[in-house]
Amino acid sequence: MNDGEQYELTTDELGWLDFIDGKYSIADHLRANMVGNVYTVDTFGMSEALEADGISYKAVMLSDDSALQAIFFYSNHND
Repeated sequence: MNDGEQYELTTDELGWLDFIDGKYSIADHLRANMVGNVYTVDTFGMSEALEADGISYKAVMLSDDSALQAIFFYSNHND
């Protein structure tokens, strides 16, 4: 996925984001890169936020079945 692409979070993903807001770096990253419910993908910033949360390839407490988790997994820049 190229930087600048956009993804509209689902209702379940927004609920997850509200739940982790203020607790994890990935939430801060998403909020800083969202307008309304639409996230503008920043793969480098996303990778840094996930790394800061201690799991560099996926977001904590987000369903592995969600499209947002797939974006995190497949767009990761950390090895």
